[in-house]
Amino acid sequence: MHPTDAGQFERSATVDDEHAGMRVDVYLSDVLDLFHRSQIAHRSVTVAVDGAPVKLSRRLRAGQLVTVRYTTPPPVHAEAQPVGFEILYEDADVVVINKPRGLVVHPGAGNRSGTLVNGLLYHVQGLGERFGDQVRPGIVHRLDKDTTGVLIAAKSPAALDALARQFAHRTTEKRYLAVVTGMLKGADATIDAPIGRDPRHRQRFAVNAPAGKPAVTRYRVIGRFDRRTLVELRPETGRTHQLRVHMASLGCPIVGDAIYGRSSGDDPLLLHAWSLRIVLPGESAAREFVAQVPEDFSTRLPQALRRRIETSYAPAQPSTEAPRTEG
Repeated sequence: MHPTDAGQFERSATVDDEHAGMRVDVYLSDVLDLFHRSQIAHRSVTVAVDGAPVKLSRRLRAGQLVTVRYTTPPPVHAEAQPVGFEILYEDADVVVINKPRGLVVHPGAGNRSGTLVNGLLYHVQGLGERFGDQVRPGIVHRLDKDTTGVLIAAKSPAALDALARQFAHRTTEKRYLAVVTGMLKGADATIDAPIGRDPRHRQRFAVNAPAGKPAVTRYRVIGRFDRRTLVELRPETGRTHQLRVHMASLGCPIVGDAIYGRSSGDDPLLLHAWSLRIVLPGESAAREFVAQVPEDFSTRLPQALRRRIETSYAPAQPSTEAPRTEG
């Protein structure tokens, strides 16, 4: 990938046997991983195959040279705004948050304000200027809008690099709680199934999809009740919608998941980022941060299971600062 004129970029690639027969627009999004197909109209995309212009619906053959030119969209600038979220821990380098349900992590189409980033810019003075990026300053990882729980953000580029390396090298340990539909078999297991965009539903992901990327999730059954199962999930990779896709692939979608399951409208998405174990910048030993399960999740559990998760899992190295609420 390299820039041509100001704001324009060009990328070329040769189609291999595995992707022969794929549409041009699917090849751009799934194989070259440039952008989602919905963004094509906003990026002035032109494509040539072996030097000749083609339509995005063109089917590709092995050995063909695909050259794509596109523009970058105008930047989205986030403004500092007070946003409500619980701060689990904070120091000079990082802030650890218990993300509430419904909070979008960063601005984008349809969410220009009221995001976690807006709240971070309000809470951490000078954050945007330090990064020179007011769209995703300090964001190391993300949670879906309706997923709750632990999320860590950096206060400086150096801190961001230190945290991002751990996510990239998979040395962090993330644990989630989920309630899935059905009586999940066994006590614990590992799901090793690549994930890619669903060729039939482009807004979704699926296991064993074309151009799927490796995805591994370990799970442990905590308890079963009312044709549902409470599980602890430990993702070893970080694919989009990984936990939701993997559980649905077992025939046990996460309760409240309207995309991969059947949402009745009464249940929220019962997926909670329970804990994150990571080495903070400047430290040598990992800390573990735990986010309390939200009430709209815990009240859907039998009392015995509520007590079990409340008492059986505490942070190994709790913060020395008392949790507080921002906004």
